Amino acid sequence: AHFLALAEEMERQLSGAEPGRWIARLDPDRDNLFRALAWCDRPDGAPLGLRMSHALRHYWSSRGLVVRGHEEAQIALRRPGAQVRDLWRCKVESAAALQCAWMGRMAESAAHAAESLAIAEEIDDGERSSIALRQLAAACLRMGDRLAARTHSERALAVAREIGNDVQIYDSIFGLATLHMNDAELLLAEPLFEEVLAMRTRL
Repeated sequence: AHFLALAEEMERQLSGAEPGRWIARLDPDRDNLFRALAWCDRPDGAPLGLRMSHALRHYWSSRGLVVRGHEEAQIALRRPGAQVRDLWRCKVESAAALQCAWMGRMAESAAHAAESLAIAEEIDDGERSSIALRQLAAACLRMGDRLAARTHSERALAVAREIGNDVQIYDSIFGLATLHMNDAELLLAEPLFEEVLAMRTRL
């Protein structure tokens, strides 16, 4: 519980003034983090393993340990007791999608994002749905399927607007605007970028 609390506090502080300092606080306890993750193999440890895997996703990437982070995510998802299709499984599928994208494994990234989306829709979580749709869009784009990327991007924005989440709206608009710009559709991209600029003053 101590190391879960430490990891989750670090995650909360990443959007603050000193994210690097908070990430560095975990370095002396790296071996203890590995032991805490291994402890989650106990019969009742699956929920804790999912939460820790999600909380540590940015720590792994910041320390060049994306492969290890992805391995831990896969272990967390496979543990007995982790198959409940709830918010934490949804988040770890999303984390695994991000890690696969960082490693250039786009088909796997898309598969994890699709599973995260399916769970998000089952539990009626619009924020997680919008995030998963953007991850799907990114994976499809890098695999050369621009039509699918656009469809997912448009859905991500529609969901974000429906729930009124400004952060998700901003990220979804930016992604869709960038797609339009890269396709030389400047008349479609321009109003979206203008909306992004207007939103930056509020976020």
